[in-house]
Amino acid sequence: ADESFFAQSETLQQLLRRVRAATGRKVALLLDQFEDYLRFHSGTDFSDDFDAEVAQAVTSREGQIVIALQAHAVTTFDRLSHIIPNLMGHRVELKPVSVEAAGEMVRALADEEAIPIDDGVVAALADGFGANDGVLVN
Repeated sequence: ADESFFAQSETLQQLLRRVRAATGRKVALLLDQFEDYLRFHSGTDFSDDFDAEVAQAVTSREGQIVIALQAHAVTTFDRLSHIIPNLMGHRVELKPVSVEAAGEMVRALADEEAIPIDDGVVAALADGFGANDGVLVN
């Protein structure tokens, strides 16, 4: 990452604005596995502040913000609906990855890192990935 884009003592909206001004391009921010944030930061001062910053960044349209989470976390994610209008209005639901595709992904990651991997391990990991109940992108 370019050091000039490291976060400073600024809000998320200010960071997006600064990056856009420096690059002359629209900024895309991907908040992946957002269900982990929702699970571990619920009802805390941190979550109150961050929820407000995300809401402000989304509604200001300073950048494109994509929030990815698993389907089981949608109910918890709904806590943002009172501060982000039309929260689920741009929802896209991705189908689960097939076991075969998951196996290919596991093998590719292992190959990329030059890690030998047993077929049984690939099968176990692929079965776990393939069994997921879908991912939501909002």
